[in-house]
Amino acid sequence: MGWGANKGEWSELYVFLKILVEGFAHEADKDLKKKDAKYDFVSLLRDDSGEMKVFHTRESQYGEDSVVSRQNLMGLTIKLFESIKNGVGSFELPEITHAMNALGLNKIKTGSWQKTDLLAKIKSPMTGEETDRGFSIKSQLGSPSTLVNASSHTRFEYLIPLTKQEIKDIWKTAKTDSIQDRLRALENEKVAVESLGAISPVLRESLSFWGEEFQIDLGQLFLLGYLDGDRKITSLCKGDKFGSEGFKYKVKGLLAATALGMTPSKPWNGKHPVHGGYIVLNKNGELLVLDADKGDDFRDYLFEQAAFETPSSSRHEVGTLQEIGGATKMILTMQIRFQP
Repeated sequence: MGWGANKGEWSELYVFLKILVEGFAHEADKDLKKKDAKYDFVSLLRDDSGEMKVFHTRESQYGEDSVVSRQNLMGLTIKLFESIKNGVGSFELPEITHAMNALGLNKIKTGSWQKTDLLAKIKSPMTGEETDRGFSIKSQLGSPSTLVNASSHTRFEYLIPLTKQEIKDIWKTAKTDSIQDRLRALENEKVAVESLGAISPVLRESLSFWGEEFQIDLGQLFLLGYLDGDRKITSLCKGDKFGSEGFKYKVKGLLAATALGMTPSKPWNGKHPVHGGYIVLNKNGELLVLDADKGDDFRDYLFEQAAFETPSSSRHEVGTLQEIGGATKMILTMQIRFQP
């Protein structure tokens, strides 16, 4: 059987195997600097084919009909890491087949329907209590991952006090046909573009957790990313309004919520069941835990790493105009991605 996957998917398997044989991962701060504290992983849980399997960490060997030793798995994780670093696109690693069969794994990564990439039982160093925690896995070996995907549910509306024809006449003066240059052409003519907030009622309701006006302010911040050129969220949160600690607190809360499972297309109740945060695979092969329960480091990491992305105009109706009387509504579609 061929096990073809991209760097991100192979990284998930690497994290699973490394924790399986070592049984721990270090806590990290917002800059991904390793702390002394370790997370003790007692067991890992996987549901590949409708049946939850429990894998106890640090066992001497795994499997029944086909057996693989812990020592062999240690060597395999080293080879796997080097292969991921050097891999391009989707690639196969034939040497993984025996270990996958011995472990009874039918997939390289968990199913997309699961809320987390890794489900584990962790022992508290203070009390010895064991709790189930889910983690998302982020790899520094591949392309930056997306925090909020562009879709029909992430569209924001803007009011422009001109007719469609007047707007198109101004757009003719833009340097290029890009949405960014068109918006800058409007700015050069001192045309006000006012955020009306999210179009999706579901997203509007979710964003109301941070106040009724937050979805309007978020739309304005996204617009600023087009005009400013620097789309890093930390760079855009400046000035009296967006630079205030209160507004940055709300943005960090939103980023944390999306990282822990909130999606624009589904109603959200403000809870994050069993989600423990991120396990980051760094470029040295180390595993670093950003614990969601220790909020400051986790939220600050997201805030400093996230940036607005400009998705395809043709696929996501970016820049679509709808005239209403003497004014016009424009659509921009939001996407948020981690910086490389």
